[in-house]
Amino acid sequence: MVEMKIFWLKPALDDLRKIRAYYTDNAGLISTGKRIRKITESISCLSANPFLGKDAVEIKRPSQQYRYLVCGDYKVFYYIKNNVVKIAMLWDCCQNPIRLIDKFK
Repeated sequence: MVEMKIFWLKPALDDLRKIRAYYTDNAGLISTGKRIRKITESISCLSANPFLGKDAVEIKRPSQQYRYLVCGDYKVFYYIKNNVVKIAMLWDCCQNPIRLIDKFK
């Protein structure tokens, strides 16, 4: 099987920047680095195993079938289009799940 490319959409990059800023301010650089590394390494596994994540049944979109991968306290939402894994959003699982559905509207 050919490895797929990974493409970060702007909202996902913004989420990653917010996570980095929050943990840098509240937990220090070492903890921040470990957390960001765990997320990015988990995402890199998707290039060889794009169906590693579960179906995101809570998100119903006719244009894409969203999947998610759990990385510590976060869910990485993504979809596959034209042999490219598109990282759509990072979600902090401590948040209210109703807000998640609102973000995808």
